[in-house]
Amino acid sequence: MTCPFLGMPGDTKTSLAFPSAWNYCHHCKPVASVSLAHQRSHCLTGDYEACPVFLQSPNDALPRNLRGKSARPVKKKTPWAIVLLIPVLLAVMFFGWFSLTRDVVSVPAFPETSSATGSLLPVLPTMTPSLQQAIPLTIFTPFSLPTPNVTHISRVTPISTRRPHTVDDLIGRYYIFKIHRVQQIEDIEGLARSNSTTVAVVMELNYKLQTPLWPGQLVLLPLNQRDVSLLPQFEIYRVMEDITTDELASKLNVDPAELRHYNGLEPNEEFLMKEWIIIPREKTRKPHAMDEFAGVGFVFKIHRVRQGESIDGLAFANNVTVAAIKAVNYKLDTSLWSGQVLVIPGSQMDVSGLPQFATYYVTENITTELLAAQLNVDPARLRYFNGLGPNEHFVKNEWIIVPQEKTK
Repeated sequence: MTCPFLGMPGDTKTSLAFPSAWNYCHHCKPVASVSLAHQRSHCLTGDYEACPVFLQSPNDALPRNLRGKSARPVKKKTPWAIVLLIPVLLAVMFFGWFSLTRDVVSVPAFPETSSATGSLLPVLPTMTPSLQQAIPLTIFTPFSLPTPNVTHISRVTPISTRRPHTVDDLIGRYYIFKIHRVQQIEDIEGLARSNSTTVAVVMELNYKLQTPLWPGQLVLLPLNQRDVSLLPQFEIYRVMEDITTDELASKLNVDPAELRHYNGLEPNEEFLMKEWIIIPREKTRKPHAMDEFAGVGFVFKIHRVRQGESIDGLAFANNVTVAAIKAVNYKLDTSLWSGQVLVIPGSQMDVSGLPQFATYYVTENITTELLAAQLNVDPARLRYFNGLGPNEHFVKNEWIIVPQEKTK
């Protein structure tokens, strides 16, 4: 695997497959020849992603310790021997042609009139057989110059003109996504806001997403999307073998046309080595767990109080107000205790128009209608506030919220 930024001085898409002074780095400015040792260790291997130049910002200068000798075009020497030989050959050809025509062609003297007819037309002489045999029929063959042996260096043609998708590259055409690696202090709410989407959309889009997020975790983020109900879920995958798209689709048990469509590939394009891609999966709903955001119109998480935690500390840690936590919890005592279960709303939410909520742990697989009847609530409201679709049901070992009438 060759670094996508490696190319020749005037050609960014072509490079030699071996260490050479003609291999230039186009990620830096100005472009510069790379040392042969660095080409062997990074540029021409799969470890180019570890190259310090690959990781630095574009348009930075190439470090001096990585620079190689610049390749200069070799001036071709003028073949003076051939130039001097051409006039000599032309002279030989001319004198040969002149002597041939002088020996072979003779112009007879035509009489003014024919003695037999008295015609004014000239009488052409006839050529006797003996004269035909006497005429030498010499065929002149011009001297042929030897063809020089010229060795051509074949250009290295790249397999594909596009570069592989990496982390934080934009993917897709109609729906635009990016694969993001979570950084320190980043959370799902902040990532949703910075990409003009919602927490619910991020959770609905990612296949088996685990929350809360941790540094280094990969998550798929949609750009400017608020409704992904018509999309499948997506699993993040990295191509680590030389394989066609059809073979990869068969291996991953997905339709190759859908795989190309959602990754923005043309019908005849293939995935590249070490490329990050997204795999469409059928939507699955896992049970809501503790400290996991859920909901659609109203985003929340259920939290079990730990030793030493207070309502003020929880409000600060979740970027909400103490008043918002009190407003959504049914019969909440402000003196928290270890093991107590609370509902914490999403940050910056207006909870003034919401009911209060009690928490409930589902201990068996049960239909939503039957569970709603047991809890004496409307099944549609139970589904709505827990983010379920019209035909979805709660599952065993799931934490849910139950809407209640507000208490003073």
